[in-house]
Amino acid sequence: MAITIQVDSRENKNEHVLNQLKELGCNFVNSKLYVGDYTLLHKQDICIDRKASLLELANNICNSDNHQAFKNELMRAKESNIKLYILIEDEYIYNLDGVKYFKCPTYKSTQYKTVDGARVLAHKKGDKRSQVNFETLGKAMKTMEEKYGCEFLFAKKKDFGKKILWLLGVNF
Repeated sequence: MAITIQVDSRENKNEHVLNQLKELGCNFVNSKLYVGDYTLLHKQDICIDRKASLLELANNICNSDNHQAFKNELMRAKESNIKLYILIEDEYIYNLDGVKYFKCPTYKSTQYKTVDGARVLAHKKGDKRSQVNFETLGKAMKTMEEKYGCEFLFAKKKDFGKKILWLLGVNF
């Protein structure tokens, strides 16, 4: 039996994920999803929301312009009894406890500073994400899991397709 994955039509830069899923024998249907980015066409009570990096997720949670939209998605999933997994691409983090140790590889270490005893990433002046405190981000993620029933998980880029199928309950 061929597995058909419904992919949100607004999902960007996901060719590597689609290629992995194709290699695993999946077919695709592109359309706007109610929540998330990936689900099974025939069983949509589990959805995966892909985040290309922890910084993308931090932008969704910490940026006031994006926070409400992200929170609304979590509420829609909970109200519709959809299990929502937020799957984050990261090569080094394996669980929420690792978030506080995150080091952004695209910024020089001199762009980190300590604020109130916590290591934060300093962005350019005027950037709305002026500081991302990764310890606080991890706590916010845990709170969201408790409040909305979602789960934040991590996968290496090379394993992302397999992780999606595993979360959707597909045996391969």
